[in-house]
Amino acid sequence: YMQNADLSRLIHPVFSAFDLQVDFRISDSTLTAFAQQVSQGYFKNPFHNYAHAWSVFQACTHMLYTLQGAANTFLCRVDVLSLLVGALCHDIGHPGTNNMFQQKICSDIALLYNDVSILENHHAATCFKVMVDTPEANVLGSLSKKEFRNARRFICHGILSTDMSRHERELTLLRAHLNTPFTKDSEDDRQLAVASLLHAADLSNPCREPAL
Repeated sequence: YMQNADLSRLIHPVFSAFDLQVDFRISDSTLTAFAQQVSQGYFKNPFHNYAHAWSVFQACTHMLYTLQGAANTFLCRVDVLSLLVGALCHDIGHPGTNNMFQQKICSDIALLYNDVSILENHHAATCFKVMVDTPEANVLGSLSKKEFRNARRFICHGILSTDMSRHERELTLLRAHLNTPFTKDSEDDRQLAVASLLHAADLSNPCREPAL
């Protein structure tokens, strides 16, 4: 098994492959610091750990690579950045128990988020707290105000979409596009596309070879 530090180093070739560092002026040191801070935010859970985050990150990368030019018809550059940041952070700070458990014990985060997508809200908030508390790790630091607004919206919604209680709701929205293609002109379409890719990646383990 790869150690967290070894996984973190892989973020550079992935961001480079999609030209994200150039497009959004993300320095090598900022990207390294971001991966290190996110890594430290994950606990050593049997499943919801940094290795799982990388499994989801890799699945998102694979889907983007497989879609290739098709992805450009409905995703903007900032959406790709949002998807990959959301994937790496989608379970950050996971305590190892589920939403029902948090609700039943009236945990601090259950009280904070009023029993609504408790863990997912916690993950999204922790993702941004990492970048706010550690400016040198802020991979969104060079975005314009509009780009940041969209990135924050898409990252938060993408992470919230990994709550299985939202599955049918998101699937209904996705089915509505069976005969209506996504378009870049619609922020709602782009948000749904990012959320759907992240949710699919989070559920992708059964599709992998047993060795993986």
